[in-house]
Amino acid sequence: MSGHKSGAPLGDPRLQALAQLPLRVRLKPTEPPFGLGLRLACRLKLQSSLRLAANLGLTATDMLNGRGSKRLCNAAGFSEDKWPGGELAPDVKTRTVWVRGHALLLDDWCPTFRRWCPACLLDDRTRALQNGEPIESAAWWRPEWAVRSYLNCSHHACALIERCYGCSAPQRWHGPAVDRCHCGAILATDETIPASVASWETFVSDRLAGDESRALLGCDPLRELLPAVERLGTSLLQPWSLSRPRADDVTRATAREAAMTAISNWPASFRRRLDEVAAGTGTDLRPRGLIGAYGWIHSEWATFPPRTELDRQVRREVREHAIQSGFVAAGEPLYDFRGGGTIHMTTAAGRLAIGYKRARQLVADAGALPSGTRRGVAFPLDPVQIEEIASQEKRTICFSLKHEQADLGVGRQQARRLRATFGSTGPGWVLRLIESCAAGCSTSVLVSGARPLPNACQAVGVPLELACAALIKGEIKACSVDPDRAGLGGIAVQTSDLRALSTRPVSIERAARRLGIHHEAVRWLVRHHHLRRHEVVGITPGAIDAFAATFATATELARDAQMSTRALSSYLEARGCRPAFGPPSCRQVIYWREGASRALSGAQ
Repeated sequence: MSGHKSGAPLGDPRLQALAQLPLRVRLKPTEPPFGLGLRLACRLKLQSSLRLAANLGLTATDMLNGRGSKRLCNAAGFSEDKWPGGELAPDVKTRTVWVRGHALLLDDWCPTFRRWCPACLLDDRTRALQNGEPIESAAWWRPEWAVRSYLNCSHHACALIERCYGCSAPQRWHGPAVDRCHCGAILATDETIPASVASWETFVSDRLAGDESRALLGCDPLRELLPAVERLGTSLLQPWSLSRPRADDVTRATAREAAMTAISNWPASFRRRLDEVAAGTGTDLRPRGLIGAYGWIHSEWATFPPRTELDRQVRREVREHAIQSGFVAAGEPLYDFRGGGTIHMTTAAGRLAIGYKRARQLVADAGALPSGTRRGVAFPLDPVQIEEIASQEKRTICFSLKHEQADLGVGRQQARRLRATFGSTGPGWVLRLIESCAAGCSTSVLVSGARPLPNACQAVGVPLELACAALIKGEIKACSVDPDRAGLGGIAVQTSDLRALSTRPVSIERAARRLGIHHEAVRWLVRHHHLRRHEVVGITPGAIDAFAATFATATELARDAQMSTRALSSYLEARGCRPAFGPPSCRQVIYWREGASRALSGAQ
């Protein structure tokens, strides 16, 4: 790393004098720059590391951020290449700090205030007495002590200390030495606070020392592992819930330890936890599916892409557990599994040449529906099983449908609907349907205004199966039967007869034009149920024809009688024929057709 350009230039006499000093410190390969600066300041009898930084043309911030490590190396008397601990580079933009090539979360790195292990400092002083190293600068600062999630010393199983035992003051980097306070207290002589053997702290310490052999955790950066480990630990400790609970520092530390314990016994510990969480499925008003089974454990790992091998292993275990528990199908796309080699029910229905509903029933009868299928999720079907079903059923289904379509003389969709309505009578239903529709009509002469049954249904908007049912019940009659035309196309009907069967609503304006009535009068008739039935929404063509056959407007009657509407009204009133509807309630005068026609017959 290059030196900082601020402050005194490299040719400054102070730097040259400092470089010529014979007092040096011994190399600690993993020591960060600010730790080395404090030891070097102590060795050179400077008041603090701030004075050393000023002499090197650096600031306290430069020391904490690892800038100017080359100048520190020159002052300490060893090569920068032999000091990997000097590789320290915070990156605020990505919220990352690089320590010896390892990426940590910037929020998990806090070197501003010193923390220490009294036992480690005491070991440094003891070794200094044994090998002749100056005791005042022998204690050195470990990089893991600046990691917030590193709470306990992994070597001595004791908690890290943050304040001096003599004056209770927090220790900054302008102190007299790594193991001494301004008040004169020797920090190495403080009492140690016993703590449990910390697996996470051991892992962090080993990782910063260059050991990456831990299973599931060895290849991923620390900045990604910390949230992944805490998320795993929370899933092991918290009961089922829809959202991940908030956690304080103590809860997060407990979660890290639980996760490290589970990792040491992976995957058995996590599988037991999944069994416990999924055991309450269907109770406590849980929703259906994976959310009801695993809660936020599923949603958390399903929402965020896997960034570590630990995340990928967790997703794999949750998916396998869901398959074994019957929550999802084996071929369903989930997490990293994309469901290759399967087809959906729509594709299967296309290969079987039948509709979706019938294809599903056929596949279910054959036992080809996978267990664990969920509502709203496509069926992951085995194409080999579908081909086996098709080889047994496809010939009968396809040829039967094509023959029925040809015999009926209609399209495929019409043939499907007719089969669904009349096909339950067994083989030969097509011939029986045609004979039933043509019953009672023996003439082959085409009647004026009559059209073939399929064409008439299409023109009027009446379903073909509904018209056939009306012909069988006798509600309408066939006008003629053409023996030269195949199927239902040889049966001719009046479109006016079919219009009464139509359930397609007609607009107010169209009904007004067909009846010759003002649209405001039509609205009044509809509102008072004179032009529609209570159970029918809107105006149907049949209702229009029925109204026109029952009622007649004064304008229509006056035109037929060749008189004015005023004379017509006076004439009908004189003979006791009153309007059925009229002002002020109805905008237009409307008479009963039969009564008005009988009264007008005398005038003609």
